[in-house]
Amino acid sequence: MIKLQLPPNLRTLILVDGSYRPDTIKGALESLTVDEQYLISGLVYLGEGDLIPQPGEELWGNLTLYPQEGESLIEVLERGLTTFNPQIVVDLTSRPKIDWGSRMMLASRALFLGFPFVGSDFALYPPQLEQISQKPSLSIIALGKRAGKTALTAHTARLLKEEGINPVVITMSRGGPSFPEIFFGGEEMLTPHMLLQIAESGRHACADYLENALFAQVTTIGCRRAGEGICGVPFKSIVVDGALQANDLPADILIFEGSGISIPPIRCDRTILVLPATLPLRELEDICGMYHLWSADMVFITHLQSAKPKNLRSLINFIRELLGEIHIMKLELEPHPFGDIKSKPIFLASTAPQEVLSSHKKLLNEKYKCKIVATSSHLSDQEALIKDIEEALGLPHPPQVLLTELKAHAVDTATRIFLEADREVVYLDNRPCQAAKVDRLPKTLLEIAKQAIDSFSGR
Repeated sequence: MIKLQLPPNLRTLILVDGSYRPDTIKGALESLTVDEQYLISGLVYLGEGDLIPQPGEELWGNLTLYPQEGESLIEVLERGLTTFNPQIVVDLTSRPKIDWGSRMMLASRALFLGFPFVGSDFALYPPQLEQISQKPSLSIIALGKRAGKTALTAHTARLLKEEGINPVVITMSRGGPSFPEIFFGGEEMLTPHMLLQIAESGRHACADYLENALFAQVTTIGCRRAGEGICGVPFKSIVVDGALQANDLPADILIFEGSGISIPPIRCDRTILVLPATLPLRELEDICGMYHLWSADMVFITHLQSAKPKNLRSLINFIRELLGEIHIMKLELEPHPFGDIKSKPIFLASTAPQEVLSSHKKLLNEKYKCKIVATSSHLSDQEALIKDIEEALGLPHPPQVLLTELKAHAVDTATRIFLEADREVVYLDNRPCQAAKVDRLPKTLLEIAKQAIDSFSGR
């Protein structure tokens, strides 16, 4: 829980701007020292202003840093943190000198570097990431729900397995099991009947760990999480317990998959960030967006078909301005049936919007020589999904096979109805590939995984 009453005598870095008279700042510092019992290590001026005193002419006895020519706000902040070695950062800045976006950037950077960031009516604490993994680790996180994390996680695990590198995937989700649950996907194949039994037992049959186990055929551990903080750390999760179990399994690398914008509360050797191209720019400009970006060693952008070119350019420009030359790769998600659908009449169910679903329908018909007779983009809307299925089964030439993503109501509704109608069920994997003539994604994923392994070995 957030602790608003901070302990006394904390070494404190004070952030100020040039819109205040020096005697006002002097009074504020005296109040912080006497009333709040902060131990002020130093001040940092951010931005410009006519009221900034000349070095050596301050009205207070604390060391003060001033911005140098061409120095960004983040660079000034980092110089202050290095110079004064504080335990906490106190923000005394205000608009218009330091606008809201700049303040979010300063807060996010301080939190990423491990420093609490405090103002008059807020106290933000950096995420406490547990360094408990006894094996190399890779984190795959996202900004936005259904950005493609699970598809990328399964693809990464599959590639590693093909290279002789044995992965174990640890997932967390709102509907995950109450205790870490291991599924040995390399030893046992999940079937529609097995998944339906899981759903009928009251558990979430479309949990990410089951999807990864099915499509990558590797060992997975399912965990639960609830809530998330301002940087994306779950309020409560059992991921640490899952990680401890993973330590005892035969694995060469652990892959931790986030949930929504939530990040695994584990310190990993490398981090991949997945962004949908449809993400509003404002979600990158807040604390969580920038924290995720600073955490990333690589950024993948998905859902290109659904995005406006202007929004995509804005996202990439923001990432470049914040991170410089970080590796950014644009990905497409291609449907890949996990079973034989050739020459069969198909009902296609997906969470994708209708325009993407139409594209997938065309690709599946051409590549897999099937006949998609009906579709539904309502996999997340149970009532609409049932209506779509009933209409499809009532056609003169109804579908004989359900082809569905393993998400939302794929099992408890769609699979159940088709199995009860004595029809076949095939699950649909969405496999990522680079949106380019040559797909360099496999090589890139193997490289970052090997970087994680080398980083762990060097610790």
